[in-house]
Amino acid sequence: MVNNPTSAQPAPAMIIEASGTAVFILAPISQPMTDTLGVISGRNALLVVVPTFETHLFGQDNFLAGEVNTISVTLQSNINIVSTLSMSSTISLWPFANAFVAGGRVAVAVTGEDGAVLPRFCAGGGEGFAAWFPATFTVELRLCAAAGNAMRAREEIVVRFDLKNPAAQQDPPAISAQSVGFFTIATTGLDAPGGLFEGVRNGSKPMNVVVPEFTAHAIHQSSPFAGLPNRISVTLMSTVQLAGAERAELTITGLPAGDQGFAHVTLEGYFAVSFCFGEGNEEGKASYTASTGTVLLRVCQNATLHADTLFEVAFKFRNPSVDQTSSVSRISARSLSSTTVGSFDIPAADLDQQGLTINGVVNATDPIRGELTMQTPNPGP
Repeated sequence: MVNNPTSAQPAPAMIIEASGTAVFILAPISQPMTDTLGVISGRNALLVVVPTFETHLFGQDNFLAGEVNTISVTLQSNINIVSTLSMSSTISLWPFANAFVAGGRVAVAVTGEDGAVLPRFCAGGGEGFAAWFPATFTVELRLCAAAGNAMRAREEIVVRFDLKNPAAQQDPPAISAQSVGFFTIATTGLDAPGGLFEGVRNGSKPMNVVVPEFTAHAIHQSSPFAGLPNRISVTLMSTVQLAGAERAELTITGLPAGDQGFAHVTLEGYFAVSFCFGEGNEEGKASYTASTGTVLLRVCQNATLHADTLFEVAFKFRNPSVDQTSSVSRISARSLSSTTVGSFDIPAADLDQQGLTINGVVNATDPIRGELTMQTPNPGP
C-alpha cells in the first residue's frame, strides 16, 4: 500500500524487470483501463484525482425583500458522489444569509441532461427534500441511502429550491459548496452571473435583496404668485426599475392647483417622453385630477426608468387665484408585471421641499404656495 500524492496526476508508465537466476526482458506493465467512481481508467495504478466541483454556478429569480425566492444551483463533479445503504454523502450550500424557511427542510427539484440518472436527496424522512439549518443558513443535500444512488461524474445537474428573502435590504454574501462522505470536495465558491437583472445590478446573485423605495425624492416650483404660470419640477431615484412593459406608474399627490381646464399636464425635460397619457398613448403627457390634486405618470410601453438613476420631470400649472400655503406632496409607484420580481409597490414618500424665501415670500419654492401680491423686500434704514 502506498499513499497517493496530494495533487492530481495521470497514471505513469510502469515497467518491470528482474535479475538473478534468470534474465528477464524489460517489459511494460499493463494497466486495467477500467473506470471506478466515474473516473475514466480510475483503476490504473497511481492515477490520482482531486475531487472537485468542475461546475459550480447559482442564481436567483427574485431579489425583492420579503418575497419567495427560487434558488438554482448547477453542479458537476469529476467523481461520483455516492450513497450506500449504510452511508450517505452530503453537499452543503451556505450561507443563504438571513433567508427564512418554515421547518427544518426545504423541497428540492433536480433536473439534468436528457437520459441522465438523477441523484435523489432526502431529509426529514422524506425524498425530494434538503435539510435546512437556520443557525448557519445552510441547505444540506443528503443523498438518499440507497444502492446506486449517486451524483454521477461529468453529469451536470440543476437543483432548485425556494427560500424566503429577509425583509431588509442586503448585499449578496459569498456562498460556497462542500461535499462530505466517502471523500471530501473542499469548500468551493459558487459563481453567479453579474450584470443587470430586472434593472438591478447583480440582481441574480442569491440573497442580494432589494427593498423597493425612492432614494431621492424632491419637488420645487418656479413661482409662488397667485394666478401666474408655475413650473413644478420633480426629481426622483428608486432602487428598482420602473418599466412600461411591466405597467409601471407613479403617483404624485398634494398638488392643489385647482381646475386647469384640462385633464392632463404637458411634461418637460429629457425624461418627458418616457411617460404616456390616455388610450392614444400620447408621449410627454400625464393625467391630472384637480379634485384630488394628483398627477399620474404612466411609463410608456417601450420606456424604462432605470434603478439607481436620477431623473427629473417638470410640468406647468397656473396657480390658483387665492392665497394658500404650500402642501405636503408625496410620491408613490407601482409595477404590475406578470412576473413576481417585476410586480411591487413603492410606498409613498414625502417629496423634499427647498423651503426658500424669494421676494419676501416664505417657502416660495414649495408647491403649491400661492401669494396674492408680490412682496417688495424691505430696503432697511
